[in-house]
Amino acid sequence: MSPLPPFLALLLALPSTLCAASAIILHNQCHRELKLQTHNLFSSKASTESLTIELADPIIPDPNPLLFSLPWPWTQAPTCIAPIPSVPSRLCVFTSSTFADGRGISIVTTPELARHAASLPAFTSPALLRSAKINEPTNLWHSTSIPGKGIGSLASQAIPPDTQILSHTPAFIAYLEHALPSLAREALWHTAISRLPTQTRQSFLDLSYVHQDPRVRTQAIVQANTFQLTLGGANHLAIFPETSRLNHDCAPNAQYVIDGEMLSHTVRTTRQVKEGEELGIAYTSPLEKAEVRRARMREGFGFECGCARCVDQERSDEVLKRIEELQNELGNWGAGSRGSPEMAERLVELYMQEGLEGFLDVPFGHAALACNAVGDVEGAMRWAERARRAVLGKDGRDAAALRVWREVLRDARRHWSYKRRPNSDA
Repeated sequence: MSPLPPFLALLLALPSTLCAASAIILHNQCHRELKLQTHNLFSSKASTESLTIELADPIIPDPNPLLFSLPWPWTQAPTCIAPIPSVPSRLCVFTSSTFADGRGISIVTTPELARHAASLPAFTSPALLRSAKINEPTNLWHSTSIPGKGIGSLASQAIPPDTQILSHTPAFIAYLEHALPSLAREALWHTAISRLPTQTRQSFLDLSYVHQDPRVRTQAIVQANTFQLTLGGANHLAIFPETSRLNHDCAPNAQYVIDGEMLSHTVRTTRQVKEGEELGIAYTSPLEKAEVRRARMREGFGFECGCARCVDQERSDEVLKRIEELQNELGNWGAGSRGSPEMAERLVELYMQEGLEGFLDVPFGHAALACNAVGDVEGAMRWAERARRAVLGKDGRDAAALRVWREVLRDARRHWSYKRRPNSDA
């Protein structure tokens, strides 16, 4: 056996919140979307002999089960590996086959973070999952083979905008680290997957993957299908098998949001979807230039994006350039600012022209502040409500930007932006 060649895992750590939530949030507006993070899952150049020694007994029984708070949520005794320097404490496999009415979940994390996970409403209040229709089929879409794309999802009927098409809990969560050798990590993750209920385990194993080496099959599946989930302040990888059936689109007709309290991944349509139309989400920021987006898809997922925006690259990049210019002008609150409600409305139009309806929180926010800056309180509140709803649909209820739009909605005249522009009414 020879050491495995390195391979990279693109983590779909899509949007975070606006760059600030203070009174100057749009003074120097950051680009809302963040670049993907790239992590090397193969971080050891150990020889075959050292790997063999390390893997001889990679998983040991937890010597101190009293670490975990009652009620005991795990249906199998957690098992752990020896401590590694870059992780605060040992990594262990925690599995509950009864979680989410028997869907089950396996989490590779520390005992402290597992205790935090077990305290979340997703574990303590299963009725909340049912009332939110999480893990319930909607019958609005179906998976099928799509030429040139593998498995994808098509609308089974016409779907109106802002319709929830799926919402699910993860099958697998893993602490994000880069210290374990690939084969040691594979052993740990494989143990977690093997403990899942049969149907959930199979839904994970049926997912697509890029790298063909069977020795790291679990990691290859995670690489091609992972989303970022913050658990107790620590970054984790999460696999939601149903969502993984949605292919990438640079002009997606659906947007997702991850709820860290409910451990759920919810997808809603962003515009009218025709029967038979493919449903898609953005794997990377659609606000980056076409070549950057295509490179990310090529390097991380092994395919060339052939969407309309990438094919018509020159035109699309020109629109993105104009979007950036408008956002810079609207974010300028100096004496020479030319930002106006009309400019903000043009920004909204450009987003919609590019099929970016799921990313309208920033242009809606610019429109709210631009209206407020000229004393149009009614317009400011109308746009602020749209911005608030857009943030909820993309970044969730914990997004810092929500505070900004709540302030405008509470009392626009007391907001720092009121009549702030030089052309404001007296």
